[in-house]
Amino acid sequence: MYKIIGADQKEYGPVSADLIRQWIKEGRANAQTVAKFEGTDAWLPLSDFPEFAPDFGAPAPTFPPLVPPEPVSEGAFSPNAPVDHDYTIDTPACIGRGWRLFQANAGLFVGATVLLLLISFGCSMVPLLGALASLVISGPLYGGIYMLMLKRVRGQEAAISDLFEGFSKAFLPLMLGQVVVGALTFLSAFLFIAAVAAMAILHRPMFIPFGILLAVIGIIPAVYLATCWLFTLPLIIDRGMDFWPAMELSRKTVARHWGQVFILLLLSGLVSMAGILLCGVGLLATFPICIAALMYGYEDIFNPGTTKEP
Repeated sequence: MYKIIGADQKEYGPVSADLIRQWIKEGRANAQTVAKFEGTDAWLPLSDFPEFAPDFGAPAPTFPPLVPPEPVSEGAFSPNAPVDHDYTIDTPACIGRGWRLFQANAGLFVGATVLLLLISFGCSMVPLLGALASLVISGPLYGGIYMLMLKRVRGQEAAISDLFEGFSKAFLPLMLGQVVVGALTFLSAFLFIAAVAAMAILHRPMFIPFGILLAVIGIIPAVYLATCWLFTLPLIIDRGMDFWPAMELSRKTVARHWGQVFILLLLSGLVSMAGILLCGVGLLATFPICIAALMYGYEDIFNPGTTKEP
């Protein structure tokens, strides 16, 4: 008998192998659907179970193991491999799945959000060194929250301690990824910054329409690049990539359907901002919903088919 995790992050079972095969035939489960032998702790994709290999078009092994196989190593694939498939992002579905994931993991997500905000606020309160500290830790810290969310999106166990996984797993690439993306995005907004500064300094009504036009034109490159590099940190923490290859992979992949990714980023950001309007307390719910929605988008792009419901 087996237990299986659906895209709604709920556990189903125990169920028989025949029922799982029926779900596979009906398209309600696939090779990436996570399951485990009843009574064991190892959650694995169905494709890793030899008894289901023929259902996915792969030959069954001649000598099946007597015990459940170990989880696949994170380094068992080529992290720099380009995305060779097309993709579509359903933004309302991503946000809806993010909301349902939050409902199922409210305690974990709120706890991780509170801890992240306290660390960020604490760093900002340190005189002189606070800005530098924030610059150093923000990349690893956000890498950790992305990894925590990805684990739950994939039906894997997660804990608040995963928030600090970026510090031990990929501290330097995450830090550089955050710094370089931020710096290049800032530089690309030079015309916008210059226009806003000119309007603030000159105080001339005749310049305001021209200044607004320059500001609008000047912000476009920054918005475009920020969207293209949206998945830099998730790629670093998830695939173990260095910061520049992750930036390039994110940019080239997002550029295929930039508009869809921008809408996902925009609406997820609006959901997060709604929490700020609710006296700030709502941010404890809307922020993790926003991050979860982005991670569902990440899965739809880079690992399609991993979140289908059984």
